[in-house]
Amino acid sequence: MAFEADEIDDLMNSGWSVQVVGRARHIYDQAEVSDVFERLSDPWAPGARPLVVRITPEEITGRRFTKH
Repeated sequence: MAFEADEIDDLMNSGWSVQVVGRARHIYDQAEVSDVFERLSDPWAPGARPLVVRITPEEITGRRFTKH
């Protein structure tokens, strides 16, 4: 599985991107699911989250960039 997170700051004309590639598994254990959500801040996107997936990273890449 691949997962990518990005941020662009128009005010600072900069940004970053990180990609994680690895094996994914569905988390079924409710104690483990609760542990995941206890460590996260409130998501900005509304709605239920019926599926929790854990990625075991095999490769992590990233970069920062600025607009010239």
